[in-house]
Amino acid sequence: MTSRLDRLFILLESGSSAVTRRAAAKQIGEVQKLYPHELHALLNRLIGYLHSSSWDTRIAAAQTVEAILLNVPVWKPEVFAASNSAIKREIKKDDLEEDSCQSTSSASSSIATVANSVTEAKNRFLLFNEFNLEQILNKGARLIGSEGAEFDMNEDGTSIATKAEHLSQQRAMLKEKLDLAQILNISEMITDEDMCSNTATYNINDEKVPVESILNIKPNHNLIPSNGQQLSCREMNRAKRKARQNMSSASVTTTVATSTTNTINRSTSLLGNNGIKSDEPEKKKFKSDPQRQEIFYSLNDPVPDATGTWIDATNWPLENFCARLYLDLFNPKWEIRHGAATALRELILIHSKGAGKSINMTKEEMENNHSLWLEDAALRLLCVLCLDRFGDFVSDQVVAPVRETCSQVLGLIVKEMEAEQVYNIVDILLKLLKENEWEVRHGGLLGLKYVFVVRQDLLEKCLPRTINDVLIGLFDTVDDVGAVAASTLTPVALWLPKLLTAEQVSKIVKMLWDLLLDQDELTSACNSFMGLLAALLCLPNASSWLQMEPMSTVVPRLWPFLSHNSSSVRKSTLMTLKTLSTNNAKTEYSPKNVKTKTELVPENASSIGLSTMKLNFDSKNLTLNFGVIDWQPKLLQEALRHIYQRILVESQTDIHQLTQLVWMNLITNANIGALLHAACPYVSSWICLAMQPQRLAFDPAALIQATPTSDASLNRRRIQRSGDDLGCNILTSITSQKVIEMRH
Repeated sequence: MTSRLDRLFILLESGSSAVTRRAAAKQIGEVQKLYPHELHALLNRLIGYLHSSSWDTRIAAAQTVEAILLNVPVWKPEVFAASNSAIKREIKKDDLEEDSCQSTSSASSSIATVANSVTEAKNRFLLFNEFNLEQILNKGARLIGSEGAEFDMNEDGTSIATKAEHLSQQRAMLKEKLDLAQILNISEMITDEDMCSNTATYNINDEKVPVESILNIKPNHNLIPSNGQQLSCREMNRAKRKARQNMSSASVTTTVATSTTNTINRSTSLLGNNGIKSDEPEKKKFKSDPQRQEIFYSLNDPVPDATGTWIDATNWPLENFCARLYLDLFNPKWEIRHGAATALRELILIHSKGAGKSINMTKEEMENNHSLWLEDAALRLLCVLCLDRFGDFVSDQVVAPVRETCSQVLGLIVKEMEAEQVYNIVDILLKLLKENEWEVRHGGLLGLKYVFVVRQDLLEKCLPRTINDVLIGLFDTVDDVGAVAASTLTPVALWLPKLLTAEQVSKIVKMLWDLLLDQDELTSACNSFMGLLAALLCLPNASSWLQMEPMSTVVPRLWPFLSHNSSSVRKSTLMTLKTLSTNNAKTEYSPKNVKTKTELVPENASSIGLSTMKLNFDSKNLTLNFGVIDWQPKLLQEALRHIYQRILVESQTDIHQLTQLVWMNLITNANIGALLHAACPYVSSWICLAMQPQRLAFDPAALIQATPTSDASLNRRRIQRSGDDLGCNILTSITSQKVIEMRH
């Protein structure tokens, strides 16, 4: 039998839905609120769930970490008085000259202890001026899905019969992992020789070095090895008693202390909702879930009291918990890395303000230590972006959970950094974009995306120095890299006309129109490209300064995406059509309409065509009508048929309403003569389609089929890139001669 607290933890694993697991997480957070001394016991227990192979369990564990930390007071040590700084400096000096020097004052002894701990913490910090990115990329052990140990079978010293059993067991494991037994005959594809162990198998990390060794990270003695340590009930109780003694010593009266001790003594085993006791014996409670009686870092760390005061804390009380998560960030198993990153995201979001700070510090020392801590955390996350190679291709777009989550954590850290530190991070991310391995480029773009979102106050300097490499990423032959490049620019699309010239923004739009020629419903970058195009076309007053090719050339490229499987692609396509079909007044372009800052344009912009690309427009007429008044009857007819057909079959309510708006724009803003020529031949068929019974299929002859548009004049030139781990040479696409003129 189990206690109610145990059942709440069980729900994190076996909850029937996300709502159930979320409710369990909130109730565990209430446990921390009622029993603050159980902080590190609960966090230690949650680390085991963060290591789970189940995605839902890890997410639920991260939500529980959030619920617990929300009920933990923020670490705000008092600023050390300036008059005592001389004592502190004197003690530091004495400690350096003579190790055996002892302070006679209790206050001085406390200051010396804190100074030593701060010095030890500083020695573990990573710094920008000591960070060697090339060494990490060349020598660092790659962080892949796992070490593969779960698939190894020890066959040494076994008989032939035993080996046959092992082969049978291994085949059963393979069928279970691949789940292809009902589709394919695996026994014909994979022979017994394939199943036998091969000692000469290649391991990507055979010649690599663990990143901890490269960074010279000193081990934290308060952490337990990554496999955890099983604690007996006696050891768990001993650790809890020590925590209780620290808390009871600060109690005002003996009665309160005794009551608190008796309550805490049964908190883990007898705890229920709202502090209600269970009817089960205490002896059974401790043995209910021995697998979770695991300790990952010291349980003797300071805990808050009932008033929200940290009694015995001298440094950040969550430092060891954070150090444990840092250690798991470089674990060979991707599930453990992902769980650590999700928990670290919640920790930094709620409690990063107190990180690196200690008592007996002046305000300047606190700010300096906090800055060093942020720098150290950012560099660790950058190492993960450099070395992580795990990607899950379960959907139409690669899912890189570790890199994505670490980029989110990096964004939270960058939010608190000084401008100079942010520029250093941007410079490192730019170096990642030039690497041959596509996962590294993917991680670099993810990092830039979140840096741009959280530090828009620095975009004036960051965006011009990065736009060159991000635009090259749009043409990456790995679709997932191009998708991230587009999603990097989408949130900052509003800044592009402020930092670039109108001609340069127009060339970016032309690049996106040309990229649509290579997209179909199977390409992963389609969604991001269409979203960026819609964001740029929806810029304020874009019709007065944004140059494009003739509508008869670019609009037909949108038809295949109206029936795309992804609702976000359909929505972005309709947003683009809505903007293009809006009747805007023509205004002559002049520099006053769009303020540009040419001094912020990258010096090497010509290498990507931003200054050499020629647009097919008359230079004397720089205006563009986004309305349909000038559309030819053939183009208008195609638009009416596609939009009407989309209205009939669209199932999403918001997209259906957007489709109706596009239809109204076409009808209202079109030339009456062109509208009559376009609509009259199909009015009768449209009425028939509208009267179609719901259960009958539409007549294919009455529907219009969208065919992908191809441009034979678009000759794409590619530059070979070596180093990608996709089984073949990966080519990085540079745009065509018409889009980008390469410098000779």
